[in-house]
Amino acid sequence: MGTGWLTFVVLGLLASALVWLLQRRRWPFWLRLPAAAFALAALAIAMFVAGENTFLGEVAWYDETPAREVILFLLMLAGMAARSLSVAIEERRQEAMKLGTAGQPVASVPLRIDVWELFYPMLFSVITFGALLSQVGDGTLNVAAVVLAFQTGFFWQTVIKEHGPRE
Repeated sequence: MGTGWLTFVVLGLLASALVWLLQRRRWPFWLRLPAAAFALAALAIAMFVAGENTFLGEVAWYDETPAREVILFLLMLAGMAARSLSVAIEERRQEAMKLGTAGQPVASVPLRIDVWELFYPMLFSVITFGALLSQVGDGTLNVAAVVLAFQTGFFWQTVIKEHGPRE
């Protein structure tokens, strides 16, 4: 008896968790989105590992061409989401400072995350990813490449300005 049934159960549970997370309307969007992204990433990794027949070789699975680029792209998207969250926190801080100087309670300031502001940098993800791949090259996936991928996503506006049309 093979491990096919176990793979089917694990993939089914991860897919069910993803659907369940997306349907949680009681949870705020800023909590549902990272949870769904994590479940989707876990599902993708589980599908990749389940599809591999051989694990022996000189090159690690995460250094082979499709897995390496997927990991870098997901890290870059995580950096873009982190930047959107940091902008929302900065805006909340400014609003709290205004209320604090006016003598109003600061704890009542909510964190406002606009869905479109969260997805806006992802419109430029292909251009930003091209710049990232040109920096990383064909080397192995190491800590420097991982940090650069996240940083490229976090500072996506700078990458677009550098590689955008010149006037």
